[in-house]
Amino acid sequence: MEPSVTDEEVEAELDRMAKNVASRETVERPAADGDTVNLDFEGFDNGVAFEGGKGEKFDLVLGSGSFIPGFEEQVVGMSAGEEKDIDVTFPADYHAKELAGKPVTFHIKVNGITVERIPEKDDEFAKDVSEFDTLEALRADIRAKQLESRKQSIERAFESAAVEKAAENATADIPEALVEEELDRQMNNFAYQLQSSGMTMEQYAKMMGGDLSTMRKALRPSAEKQAKVDVTLGEIVKVENLEVTDEEVEAEYQSLADTYHMELEKVRGLVEAESLKQDLLTRKAVKLIAEAAVPVAPKPEEETKTEE
Repeated sequence: MEPSVTDEEVEAELDRMAKNVASRETVERPAADGDTVNLDFEGFDNGVAFEGGKGEKFDLVLGSGSFIPGFEEQVVGMSAGEEKDIDVTFPADYHAKELAGKPVTFHIKVNGITVERIPEKDDEFAKDVSEFDTLEALRADIRAKQLESRKQSIERAFESAAVEKAAENATADIPEALVEEELDRQMNNFAYQLQSSGMTMEQYAKMMGGDLSTMRKALRPSAEKQAKVDVTLGEIVKVENLEVTDEEVEAEYQSLADTYHMELEKVRGLVEAESLKQDLLTRKAVKLIAEAAVPVAPKPEEETKTEE
């Protein structure tokens, strides 16, 4: 089935673009839902300040549900410079067990109130955020880019499925060292992802009822699968005598520079030529497998039921 892009999806992208260039304006009135309130706060349990309950110059969007139930609702109506105590109760399933289900008091002070001003989507907006003179031209460009992105996603999904199938059918031995290397890579990637949430691998493993060895064991099937894919692609590179020219490497450097809006020499300093060459060889092997693969349409639901 051919990919398509709906009008709603185009408008959603326009909304995102408009929000990205929105401005903030300070207002002199009581806070309302949707406003961003800059506030200082400190929480007390029976008059004693508790750990993690204090913040200064914190921006809170009222109505976002960022704070515990009942907090934001009591900030609504406050004005800049106003202070007051509010009473709330932590949820019974709150992650900090010592506070779960407890009634506490927060002393808060509103430092300021701002609202977001999102520009109207018109021709002037299109000129401000793109190289196009009209909103309709921008819409057409968004549709074309989203359509191309979906086509590429379908191609990548097909290539991935073809490579996985080829690896399944391969009979090559997988060195244990390669599996361990892939396991290290996956563990490191997962640790990096956890950093964004302020959590370590050890903390995550403990939360899941295990330890690092448990996590490594859980990731092993995935690592073995990827290692087999890597070996399969490497064998295809050898058997087919695939090569990468200096011109192809240079073109890839330029493509990376354009994609990430970086100077060409800076990209060269960040990405080793040999690493780039190996990546290009892998892509060629993937393309070769995909070109030889035959797409199979999924069976209609009725046929599947009949076969069962």
